[in-house]
Amino acid sequence: MERINYIDSLKGIAIITIVWRHIADLGLIGHVNCLFLSVLNSFHVPLFFFLSGIFAFKRLETITTKNIFLFVKDKFFRLLFPFTIFGGLYHFTVCNLNDFPGYWFLPALFYCMLIGIVYKTIENVIGGGKIKDAVLIVFVWGIASILWMVKLDIPYYLGGLKQFPFFMMGYYFNKYGILTLKKLNKEHFMLPLLICYFVSFYVMYSRKMIFNFPALFAVPIVVYFVSSISKTIPSWINDVGKHSLEIYVLHFFFIPSIFPIGSFLLSQHSYNENFVIVLLICAIISIPIIASCLILSKIIGMSNYLGFICFGQKNKK
Repeated sequence: MERINYIDSLKGIAIITIVWRHIADLGLIGHVNCLFLSVLNSFHVPLFFFLSGIFAFKRLETITTKNIFLFVKDKFFRLLFPFTIFGGLYHFTVCNLNDFPGYWFLPALFYCMLIGIVYKTIENVIGGGKIKDAVLIVFVWGIASILWMVKLDIPYYLGGLKQFPFFMMGYYFNKYGILTLKKLNKEHFMLPLLICYFVSFYVMYSRKMIFNFPALFAVPIVVYFVSSISKTIPSWINDVGKHSLEIYVLHFFFIPSIFPIGSFLLSQHSYNENFVIVLLICAIISIPIIASCLILSKIIGMSNYLGFICFGQKNKK
């Protein structure tokens, strides 16, 4: 894939907002229905899956019956090793729950990769094209959804199923050059997306929805916005984006418990009225958390063995 400058910026923004979300959810205000969490939920995880689809494009395009096993093996080590090691460690030392909360992203992404292989295998047989690919993506997603509805009881499968459209959106955008946005009238492109986002967000905020419809519009909006200001984005955000996996698996261990602050904010005003304050608190706390993750990941990466076991990193030699 030709390097697109703002992709690392998008990865940085995605992981930073995920850290904010977990600070608020696990350390500050808890599981509450408030505007701050709803705004983050409307784009941050789908954006991560969208970017994963972008980076999976090159490998999926070269999938054949001869290299499927190698592809699956690489993704197994890269995703499920960190899930098992850090998810298990967090489970036994911090949360003591029946699963690995927060780490669902990794097996869910692994499922997206597997369903993507099914899509690409079929596409290799019937041929591709913009419309045909879009229809095939919906078809494969529908079959995968039917499997879940008939009680395919696999841990974290539903999470992958919900995020698969965003994963394939990234794949599709990369395949057909939509990422560059050169062929689109940006002003005409943005207005309907913004309208659809706010309408769907209002509906989602007022009731529970099994699928994140606002993200279908929020992700392209964020991509357009970041691409428009890419030259002004600080380089440290790009650097954070390049280490997004390491930050993701490590940051849970550094989240402080500051629920008394959240309780104080709620006693003064509702969390919706304290949107900016909650945002500032999460942003400030995220700085030492992300810095600690980068330092620790650097230390772990000094050992080829630990780098492979913890992050699926290949031997540097």
